[in-house]
Amino acid sequence: MIQKLLSTTAFRLSLIYALLFSLIAAIALGIAYWLAAQLIYQQIDERLQLETNVLLSQYYSGNFTDLSRMISHRNSKDVTQFFIYALINRQQHDFFSDLPTASESEQHPHQATFATLPLQMITHDLPVNKQTLDTRVLLTPLPAHYQLLVGTDMSEAEKLLEHIASILLIAVLIIMTAALLGGWLMGQSVLKRVDRIHRTAKEIIEGDLNQRMPLQAREDEFNRLAKVVNEMLARLQTVMMSMRDVTNNLAHDLRNPLNRLHHRLEALRYLPPNSDKQQQELDNAVNDVSSLIATFNAILNIAQIESSVQRDCWEDIDMTHMIHELGELYTLVAEEKKISFHVYSEKHLILHADRQLIAQTITNLLDNAVKYTPAGGKIRLEAYYQSTHPSAEVIINVCDSGIGIPEADYQRVFERFTRLDTVRNTAGNGLGLSLVKAVMDLHQAKISLSDNQPGLCVKLSFFPIEIKSLEKNK
Repeated sequence: MIQKLLSTTAFRLSLIYALLFSLIAAIALGIAYWLAAQLIYQQIDERLQLETNVLLSQYYSGNFTDLSRMISHRNSKDVTQFFIYALINRQQHDFFSDLPTASESEQHPHQATFATLPLQMITHDLPVNKQTLDTRVLLTPLPAHYQLLVGTDMSEAEKLLEHIASILLIAVLIIMTAALLGGWLMGQSVLKRVDRIHRTAKEIIEGDLNQRMPLQAREDEFNRLAKVVNEMLARLQTVMMSMRDVTNNLAHDLRNPLNRLHHRLEALRYLPPNSDKQQQELDNAVNDVSSLIATFNAILNIAQIESSVQRDCWEDIDMTHMIHELGELYTLVAEEKKISFHVYSEKHLILHADRQLIAQTITNLLDNAVKYTPAGGKIRLEAYYQSTHPSAEVIINVCDSGIGIPEADYQRVFERFTRLDTVRNTAGNGLGLSLVKAVMDLHQAKISLSDNQPGLCVKLSFFPIEIKSLEKNK
């Protein structure tokens, strides 16, 4: 489990971020420590300067004797020895020479200087445990080779700084531990989600197409990916179910034509050559084969349309011209069946689409309308813009007064090989509306059925176009 966790990208990224965050935190806390130390030294230096100013005011108002007496008085106080005072002749001991910045070649007069010196350099009468303590001193040169020293014990300040350093170190360790723990928890969470996805994928591979990737309430990248994968799985399941239905329907619908063809060919073996009966059976056999070929061509055509994603052959189609051409053609067909045919198309009707597929779609709908409309009936083909500001749709309607379709079967008729009981005795393979639906899906358009009272009205709604473009075309 640990090895699996360490190999996850999420944990490695979390580890990198944890170390980077810990480094930044350590730098920030180090700067805070340095600022705290500077503040403490500044406060100590200010107090040393204040004490020195008090002594210098006594010196300037009196003499060395008064200054020496005040220093002795201050050193003899029976209080906590926070300050140390000394008035020293430089001929006896030059403290300026003990400073780290002092130089034998320095020729300039010494100025008041802050320095940190060991306490034993100032006084030797110390307990053993205090001989290594540091003292912060302010050295001020005085006339007649004297020097005034005011110092303070740094032990309390150093203890405070050590305490601050310990706290900051603990804080860094806590931050690093928390960051690593957070990285581990993040890695565990990601690993659990990946394992769930892995298990679901295994079940799908084993054949359970109803499985879907698990989703969570929060909308993160895993959720977005899972939604896309679920949509893909739903689409694949639909395709698989469609293929299974197509296979079953194909086997069922082709069984009768093939049996009829088999019986006719068997009968031909026993008929006199070149007889009228033999010729009739041959014609029927050819018709059966033609029907089978038409069925397979329709299936291949639908499959080709559904798998097509290229739009190289798409163009701006003058639908006004196409509608009138189809109207002239089917007016003649309708007259033979004594059907009234009405055509209407709005002027300058432009549609960007595949010309051949659109023509085939309208032709299929008109074929159905003519086939299922009885003599004396009516068929209407119309095309127009339907404005919905700021866009407009291209609408094509094919309406008839035929036998119609029950409302409960409006969606089912788009399935392949679907033939309603009312038309089962007529010629056809049940693929016409399936092809129309495939073309509409390819063009991202909508198809809807409605009752024409009597008959059926098929409405094709193509994608909206800008009204400004429409006005320009007009």
